[in-house]
This record gives sequence, C-alpha cells and structure tokens, in this order.
Amino acid sequence: MRRRRAREQLGQDRVLVDGLEFDALGRLPLMVLRGANSDLLSEETVAEMRTHHPSIETVIVADQGHAPILSGDDLIGRIAKFVAACEIKALH
Repeated sequence: MRRRRAREQLGQDRVLVDGLEFDALGRLPLMVLRGANSDLLSEETVAEMRTHHPSIETVIVADQGHAPILSGDDLIGRIAKFVAACEIKALH
C-alpha cells in the first residue's frame, strides 16, 4: 500500500531510485542500458541513480526506445568488457 502511494506521488521510476532495493546494490558493479528515446527510463532518473551509485556504467543506445536492441559491435563490446571486469573482481 505504501509503495503504491509513493508511485502515484513520485512516479514509477522515482520509486526505483529511492527504494532500499536499489541502494542495496551500492557495492555491486552495475550497468544501465538506456534507449535514448525511452519514455519509461528518463535521463533524470539515470542521473539520480548515479547519485546513489556513482560508479554505475551508463550506456545510452541511440535511436532506441525503452528496451534497446542489443546489437552492434560497439554495444556488445561495452557489455562484454563490463561483464569481464565483473568476473575479474569476483575472482579477487
């Protein structure tokens, strides 16, 4: 009930950023992929996410909506590099 009221007052994406669930990710590597044309994940929300998780890896996918198509060597390369860095950190 409380969460529903917060969604109505602040908007769905704002609740995600302010939620304890998101703050709990603070010590984990995190990447956000945002379609530049997304009407669900705003630039402001990504900026707010960064205030809670300064090391967040942010990728803006040009000409894509909320669920960007994961294709192209550059985008796949960035994702692969992020995953490889996570694997290296996990081993240490």
